[in-house]
Amino acid sequence: MNLKTDYSKLDLCWFAGWWDAEGCIQNNHVNGRTYLHIMGTSTDEDVVRKIQSKFGGNIRGPYHSATVTGKRAKPRWDWCISKTREAEILALAIRPLVCSRRQAQIDAKILAISMAQADDGA
Repeated sequence: MNLKTDYSKLDLCWFAGWWDAEGCIQNNHVNGRTYLHIMGTSTDEDVVRKIQSKFGGNIRGPYHSATVTGKRAKPRWDWCISKTREAEILALAIRPLVCSRRQAQIDAKILAISMAQADDGA
């Protein structure tokens, strides 16, 4: 998918609310490099399809699992932006719209990426 940055305010607000409840941001370390990922999970395929159409990224699923009682759970879909620059742009765009705990997570993960990139350049 191409880098998307022309988000509408309404789309950002909707996404920020969904991501605040259903998403996460993380750093992954592969072959000595650090990458930023922003992602989320939903049992509603139409929701992750809308997110992908508005913000890019990839969808995986459906995944099926069992509940603790052994019944089959609803299928889930995972959405992810795994390109560091795209993930950083979206995370910074929603940062003012999410709760303070999520803001701190965004700050910490982006700081870790900046420090890893500085180490790579040294």
